[in-house]
Amino acid sequence: MNAEDYILHPDYDNERLYNDIAIVRLQRVAPYTNYIRPICLPPLDIDNPELTNLKLAVAGWGRNGRYKSNIKQSTVVNLVPQKSCRNSYPNLNRNQVCAAGYSGEDTCKGDSGGPLMMNYNDKYYLSGVVSGKRADAPCGTSVPSLYTNVYRYLPWIRSVIRN
Repeated sequence: MNAEDYILHPDYDNERLYNDIAIVRLQRVAPYTNYIRPICLPPLDIDNPELTNLKLAVAGWGRNGRYKSNIKQSTVVNLVPQKSCRNSYPNLNRNQVCAAGYSGEDTCKGDSGGPLMMNYNDKYYLSGVVSGKRADAPCGTSVPSLYTNVYRYLPWIRSVIRN
């Protein structure tokens, strides 16, 4: 599928990865198959202390260790509370969330833009978008990865998809 257009968030900040979110418009409607399905927008803000250690799925074609993968990879990571995440990201804002795996599970270079998904009642919700990780912390280390909190952008997303 080819993209017709993409819309970056108008306040995107590449240095701090603030507002690291975009909408991609496809040239035509994607077919539904066993491998292509829609994902729901999130019904709740996962940035909630009660949801600490919430299990979330991530997927992408990023690196698997040192090697780039041409096969989509997936794993499960756990939500890290804002307070703990600030130890790794002092400039973290409320529009960002962190997640980390327990045994080296992580997103890696090439996964940016991919989904951070919550499974609830057999539906998947796009709770976050893979944003990045500190340059001094290789994939799979104890430093959590950074994600854009999709819930915080629902008004912007809805305004873009209506046009």
